[in-house]
Amino acid sequence: MKIVRFVLLFWMIPVFAFCQFDHLGEIVEKAAEQETESGYDDLVEEFVEKASHPVNLNTRKQEDLYEIPFLSPAHVKNLMDYRSTYGELFSIYELRTIPGFDSLMICKIAPFVNVIPDSHLPAFSFRNLFKLGRHDLMMRARQAFPVSNGYQRPDTTAGLNSNLYYPGDPRYYYFRYQFTWFDKIGFGFSGEKDPGEEFFKGAQKNGFDFYGGYLTLNNIGVMSRLVVGNFRVQFGQGLTIGTGMTAGSMPGSVPSPAGPAGIRPALGINEATGLRGIAVTLRKTHTELSGFVSYTSRGGTVTKIDSISGRAEEISSIYSGGYHRTPSEIGKQDILDELLVGGHLGFSASPGQNWGFSAGLTGTYVHYSAAIKPEQDPYNLFRFSGTVNHNLGFDFRLRIGKLFLFGEVSRSMNGGWAGIVGCTFTPGQNVTVHARYRYYQPDFQNLFSNALGQGSANANEEGIFLSLNAAISSKISLSGYADLFSFPWLKYRVDAPTRGHESGVILDLRVSKISGFEFRYYRKHTRINGVVTNGMHLHPLTDNTVQSFRTVFDLSAGERLLLRTRIEFRAVSRPACSVQQGFLLYQDARLNNFGWLAGVTLRVGIFDTDGYDARFYVFEPGVLYDYSMACLDGKGMRYCLVLKAKPCNQVNFWLQGGVTVYTDRTETGSGADLTEGNVKAEVTAQLQIKL
Repeated sequence: MKIVRFVLLFWMIPVFAFCQFDHLGEIVEKAAEQETESGYDDLVEEFVEKASHPVNLNTRKQEDLYEIPFLSPAHVKNLMDYRSTYGELFSIYELRTIPGFDSLMICKIAPFVNVIPDSHLPAFSFRNLFKLGRHDLMMRARQAFPVSNGYQRPDTTAGLNSNLYYPGDPRYYYFRYQFTWFDKIGFGFSGEKDPGEEFFKGAQKNGFDFYGGYLTLNNIGVMSRLVVGNFRVQFGQGLTIGTGMTAGSMPGSVPSPAGPAGIRPALGINEATGLRGIAVTLRKTHTELSGFVSYTSRGGTVTKIDSISGRAEEISSIYSGGYHRTPSEIGKQDILDELLVGGHLGFSASPGQNWGFSAGLTGTYVHYSAAIKPEQDPYNLFRFSGTVNHNLGFDFRLRIGKLFLFGEVSRSMNGGWAGIVGCTFTPGQNVTVHARYRYYQPDFQNLFSNALGQGSANANEEGIFLSLNAAISSKISLSGYADLFSFPWLKYRVDAPTRGHESGVILDLRVSKISGFEFRYYRKHTRINGVVTNGMHLHPLTDNTVQSFRTVFDLSAGERLLLRTRIEFRAVSRPACSVQQGFLLYQDARLNNFGWLAGVTLRVGIFDTDGYDARFYVFEPGVLYDYSMACLDGKGMRYCLVLKAKPCNQVNFWLQGGVTVYTDRTETGSGADLTEGNVKAEVTAQLQIKL
């Protein structure tokens, strides 16, 4: 019996693991499972940018602390109270003395924060700028093996179909340079080339397929922030505009009611969502005014071309993929000009330690050079259509002691509206309760909305989200959530209004200082189209239930050896269909600090699934600021190795390799990505120079 074999194998492997930033991996894994239009790329890019622009815990502005992932309002309040009583922090480890900041929470936020005493900031001068500025250059290359059929000669592989042939080489290139002078001045630029794209020839004569860059000035007089180049914007709950991070529902994560994260520089490489132009925020006492203008080109699927100018006149959808390899993909590149103008006016007041209030108005206007006309399917009835749209929203936050109330309402040009309201209550230092209600009308239209929800667009949805995070003792913590949702109108592959629910729970037990155990259960129930039989005009709806059980054991054998074991079971069931099951088991081992070899991470895993629906998305150890995600289905083994070398204080070098060996197939992929054999591998090399 399959499960017996896996359980026996599991107990034969040492029950070891290591404590690292696992929560980030779980969030990205869940985002990948959702398979939204943008996938998890936006989420990954946001985490990368937050890690490369850490928040100073000694910042004078409370709003900046809300940008730190995983922090609840109670954490922010306790940190502000501590600073007002004891002054500035001198180390991140000082957080251990603040209520709510246990070792697990500090581990979560460590990549996104730093500690720079504000009193130590030197006066600005060109001498100090060059003397105390920090340079960070990073270069990355990756290639998959074996090379797929799309890289063979077109006359032997693709025949007359040039869309089955990649004219470029199979390597991925990325570079990023950043200069920072404390949190006052920043400058950066980046470039990316995807596998299969040409490089300094053909369709990409300028070299990299995508370039990004920015210049930012911060906290200079009344000017809180100025960004010229690439940037992100998010105000309120992200309903009116939210091009930043929304992690969604996850056990152990409290969706922050923080509100305005504001304007931030970005070096993101997601061409479908990035903004490019100029943005500024002015702040005076209790009032804040932000404005931004973005003018950029998007990809799209052209359905009508102007016969005189040859420009696109109508498109059916905006192209969210960043690949420009084949003639079909190249034909979608930069065919739609987008002008986005917007602003935010906010007011905040905090007369006492126990209460505070803020509110804001946000408006956006967008114009496209071609009309967006979605395909005439019933589920697209309320989708945005045309060349112009505008949105207006109002958001608020109210803090009364241990209770935080927040919300936002937004209206689009066609009269559709969306609203979200919620509260976070902290009855004790180690207990946080969160509730959030959302209602997004089917005809609410906003391509820049990014609030909490089950769908990729904040429309056609109603739901109630509840979560609980509690530290039962110093060694036991429990977190869980439930999301009850409904869709008033049709959805893709769902030919009728439906309801569903999702829930998850994590129990974390710290057996000792060096070992721990985690159990996670997840369940999601939805309804999707069933099979059409003879004489039926509509798909009958059928239940679709996904469940997963995960256990994690970890052990820290001193500072140099960290071990982790994960075993997971997954089941997908539908009426009149056989249940698809999946099993995953992997063992991690990390060795640290062996001279110039700063770290070695090894993972060995085995997976066995009955089909693609029971697949596993696995967050893998990788190089700095690059998150590797493996999609495992079928039967096989997965190996991963990461080496980090530090020949000197200014140089870091990573080499990562991953190999998947399938035992149930003789080829992988399809079309141009078809590869012969049962082995897939990839190698990544990255060099970082910091001065």
